[in-house]
Amino acid sequence: MKKVKEVYEALEVCTDDGQRLNLLFSLATHLLNFDDKRSLEVAEQISELSERIDNNLGRSYYHSAKARVLYKRSEFHEATDEFQKALDAAMLTSNHTQQAICLDSLGIAFRFQKRYGEAEDCSLKALQILNSFEKSIGYTATCYNNLGSLYQDQEEYDKATECFTKGLAISKQHHDERMAANLLNNLCGIAIMTHQYNDGLKYATPALASFKSLNHKHGEVHATVLMGLCYLGLGNHATAMDYFLSGLKQLKNVDHKLIEVQAYKGLGEVYAALHAYPEANKNYSKAIAIGIKAHDYAEVCTIMQLQAKMQLAANDLKAAKTTLTKARTIATEQNLPKQLAPLNELAATIGL
Repeated sequence: MKKVKEVYEALEVCTDDGQRLNLLFSLATHLLNFDDKRSLEVAEQISELSERIDNNLGRSYYHSAKARVLYKRSEFHEATDEFQKALDAAMLTSNHTQQAICLDSLGIAFRFQKRYGEAEDCSLKALQILNSFEKSIGYTATCYNNLGSLYQDQEEYDKATECFTKGLAISKQHHDERMAANLLNNLCGIAIMTHQYNDGLKYATPALASFKSLNHKHGEVHATVLMGLCYLGLGNHATAMDYFLSGLKQLKNVDHKLIEVQAYKGLGEVYAALHAYPEANKNYSKAIAIGIKAHDYAEVCTIMQLQAKMQLAANDLKAAKTTLTKARTIATEQNLPKQLAPLNELAATIGL
C-alpha cells in the first residue's frame, strides 16, 4: 500500500499527460494485488485520457490493465483478447519494453489455455526484443519466469529450472526482491514435482520471508501453501496442515484460486493419510469445485483420482465409481490424455 500512496501523491502534482498515463498504469498494476475493482476503475481513467490525447501507448496500458484483472479472475479467453489489443496498440509505438511485456502477457494467457506452441512463440519473441535493448533488461527476469512456467506445465523440468535460475540471477542483479521471491517459489514448485522436498523448503523459506516483508499477499499465500506441500511430501502431516490452514485463512482476503485449489488438495491428502476420510472427502470436493471454476481441469482430474483412491480406502466403492466416471468424462472432454490414462488404470482395477 506504500507504493499506491506514493503514486497517488505523484498524480496530485503531475501536469504532463504522458507522465500521468505512466502513473495511472503503475497505480492500476499495484492495485491489482489489493483491489481489482479499483484497478479496473483506474484502467477506465487511462482509456479516457488516452482517447483525449490520442495516445497509443496509453491505449496499450488500458487493455493491459483490463486484461490483468481478467487473468487474475481466471477469465483466460477474455484476457487473451485484451492482451492482443494491448499488443496491437503497443506495436504502433516505439516503446520496446511495452511491446515485449504485451507479448509476454499474451504468452501467459495462451499458456493457461494449453496453447503451448503459441505461448512459447510469444515468450521467445519477447525475449528477443528485451535482449536487443539494454534499457529493457530489467523485465527480462519476468519473461524468463513466465517461459519457465510454460516449460514446467509441459513437464520439461530441466528447461524450466534453467529459465527460473536465469531469471533469479537477473532479478538479484537489479535488486528486484519481489521477482526474486516469485522465482524462488517457482523453483520450489519444480522441487515438489521432482520430489526434492528439502530443496523445496530451501527455496520457499526465503521466498515467504521476502513476500512478508514486501506485504505481497499473493506471493505470501503461494509460498505458505508451497511450504505445506513440502512438509506433506516429507510426511510431516502436522506441520503441513498448519501451513495449509494458514494459507486458507489468508485466502479469505486474497483471490488466488489456483493456490486455493492446492491448499484444499493438500488438506485432503493430509486427512487421507490420517484415515480421516470424511474430512479428506470434504476438502477434495472443495478443491475440485474451485478448480472447475478456475478451468484448471488437469489438476481437477488429478484431485478426483486422489479422491477416488481415498473413497476406495474408505470402502465406498459406489462413491469411487461415481468420482472416476466424472473424472474420465472431464479428461476426455478437455483432451487430457496424461490425466485420462491413470484414471482408466484405476477404473480397470475396480471393474469400471
